[in-house]
Amino acid sequence: MIKRLLSFVAAFSMFLTAWAQPSSNPLADFYGTGEGYPSWSDAINWGRVINMSTYTNGATNFNKFENARDELFAQGGGVLYYPAGEYEFDVPDGPAGRGLMLKSGVVIRGEIPADNDRRAVTTLDRNQLIQHGLISNPTKFKFTRKNYLDSLENVIGPDEHKGLVPKMWNVIGCTPANAEKVGIAWVEVEFGFVYFGFEISESWSQYRENFAYAGVPKGAWASRVGNGTHPLDVFSGTYAWGQADARMGADRFVFGVHLKNSTITNYAMNKSGLSSWKIEHGGWQFGPRLGVYGRHIFIANNCISKPTACFVFDQEGKAGNGAAQGVYGQIFDYANCLGVDVNKNLLSGIRSRCSASDSNGFYANDIIVKENWVYNHGNKNFEIAGKYVVIKDNVAFKEGIYLNNVYGAPNLTSLIHKSSYRAHRNTNTEDFMNRGFDYGGWNVWFHNNRYEGTGSLGNDGEGILCQRHGGVEAFSITMTANEQGPTGMNGYLAPYDVTVAGLLHGWNFQRGSVGVLKVEQNFIADVSVVKNFHTNGNASGTSGQTGARVNDYLVVSCPGQPSPGTPAITLTNEGRGVKIAWNDVSDEVGYAVQRRRTGTNDWTTVAFRPRQASGSLVTFAMGTTGNNIGTTSNYGPQPLSQCWDGIERNMNEPSWLDYTRLSGTFDYRVVALACEINGSDGTASNIDTIVVTSVKQGFASKAITFLPVVIMPNPAEGSSQITVSYQSVEPASLRVFDMFGKLVKEQAPRISKSGIQNMSTKGLAPGNYLMEVKAGNGISRARFIIQ
Repeated sequence: MIKRLLSFVAAFSMFLTAWAQPSSNPLADFYGTGEGYPSWSDAINWGRVINMSTYTNGATNFNKFENARDELFAQGGGVLYYPAGEYEFDVPDGPAGRGLMLKSGVVIRGEIPADNDRRAVTTLDRNQLIQHGLISNPTKFKFTRKNYLDSLENVIGPDEHKGLVPKMWNVIGCTPANAEKVGIAWVEVEFGFVYFGFEISESWSQYRENFAYAGVPKGAWASRVGNGTHPLDVFSGTYAWGQADARMGADRFVFGVHLKNSTITNYAMNKSGLSSWKIEHGGWQFGPRLGVYGRHIFIANNCISKPTACFVFDQEGKAGNGAAQGVYGQIFDYANCLGVDVNKNLLSGIRSRCSASDSNGFYANDIIVKENWVYNHGNKNFEIAGKYVVIKDNVAFKEGIYLNNVYGAPNLTSLIHKSSYRAHRNTNTEDFMNRGFDYGGWNVWFHNNRYEGTGSLGNDGEGILCQRHGGVEAFSITMTANEQGPTGMNGYLAPYDVTVAGLLHGWNFQRGSVGVLKVEQNFIADVSVVKNFHTNGNASGTSGQTGARVNDYLVVSCPGQPSPGTPAITLTNEGRGVKIAWNDVSDEVGYAVQRRRTGTNDWTTVAFRPRQASGSLVTFAMGTTGNNIGTTSNYGPQPLSQCWDGIERNMNEPSWLDYTRLSGTFDYRVVALACEINGSDGTASNIDTIVVTSVKQGFASKAITFLPVVIMPNPAEGSSQITVSYQSVEPASLRVFDMFGKLVKEQAPRISKSGIQNMSTKGLAPGNYLMEVKAGNGISRARFIIQ
């Protein structure tokens, strides 16, 4: 009787566990009643769930992850659900290692935190930016570390952390590097990082050039042939500079994740400035703790918190560049590296990085980075590029690198080095990359972000900066209602040494200047500056109004603002989003694109956009006259000839693409702005006369369906022909993956009324493979063998 009762309880418990598994879209659950969520996320198979707390196929958590991932991948994707608890992952290390590598269609999901701790950004008060949330995620991933205690000298720090460094493959990533529909939600990750990278158009090969900043790989890493799955591949396993194009994935998200003691350790890359180098001091200079590359990216509500596991060790410094020869105590600082990097930092050496007609570079479509809290001690909190980019409500919190002992313990004195990473004493510390936000791209909106602590000794604050490294220019950019906190250098809020076609600076609080800096030979058009304040209440200084090629630059004094007209708009369904276009009107500062649910008066701003006063036709060619890209020598892209194709384009069109999704019917309007974004002048005077056009949202994507697939013969004989049959009346594409998730063969979509296609196996070695059949919104994968 007791045995039967216990069996019943166990069975009922399993039933409750299965019944309680979440099967909804967590992005829609969180944002679906507010500003909207990414439309493409509905195509992820949220209803196919494996509960990892009860999954038994594997001896370790790492084995179980890989086995369950492969099962979901073979079925067309799904969710690896990790209920509340701690999951330790001991990953393989070294150049041939791997982390938690997702495959196309497979995502990780944890348990939702308590109601009072679901937001990373808990305040936007610029005097309280140290506060953040997501401190109690119930699902915790903990990566194991590597013991460097024996190879380091005079190690000082907390006993549970000193001499222990994260493995270089402590990563949640994806394979292949251009995998689609991957992501992670509601998980705390300790001693690990997130990197969804990119492939290149040619085979990765060993890299031997000595980078000025990066050095060259050492030890076993010198023989690594990179595949793009580790951020070090750009330097240790890539092509010659600028000789290949990126192949980036799409539909990627990181949401509700707390990265704790997160960094990319570098013990594989030599640094030319150190004579006796053992390990880089904390985060690798070029490594992001949360790096995502691709089209249709959603990075929201994440926290990278202040580290608690730093320690000090001795390191010998090489004389030169202001450093004295000798041994210095060096902090292993988890926070002295990049924070969030989207389509920016690691694309500098890619040929397609700044091609206006290519979405596999700085101009990849649909990037949303919102409501993230990021702590940095040096380097940049955020690096972001893309086309139709929203960057809003983020906090970039720094404690200035020239401050001593930011970690609150006498034995963790801050000894941060220059960007060259040569050893320096604390009194000679510089970090010329110590910025809150670094950006590039086309149609970018910064709104309501907060940052403080930027800058370093001898350098300005560089709060939100666009600077011409690798071919980055500023095309159709708006910065509204951003605020600098009380610490750090005064800095500026301005593009620096770039061509500018369309720029609105409005209603920001900034202790330094706003506008455009170092205009010189650059083409500047359609710029307006209105109501920016110094944090002491006075008007902030404005720069860049004059120059040989400054075509249009409006500085508005309030009152006495312009009297704009009323734009007429058109709406178009663009597959994944709504395109709003309007005619230019005279005498405006800029525009606000807004929407409301039909039948209500609650308007939400989708984006602020620059004015179109003089025309922003930019010729993608080198030159110092007319509307060509400038040729200033400082910070020039290398080489410019790989970026600009000589074609003239309007880089500041009066349009916007709204990629966020809500259910129901919505009205859109475009308001021509004057002096205020709220109040009785400017916007309010035109609201009643604006023509409102409705559009039904929710058209953008559909859930994936499962296609039955049969492969014959299976097993197949050598270089033969296989027949693939499936149930679909739409054109279907065939793709073949090896068991590591690498794409090895593909066949373009074909119309087959009978639902049958033939494919040659020529060139495929004997082994196990996955055949992917994709038709419309239907997808499936089936295993087959070549003998």
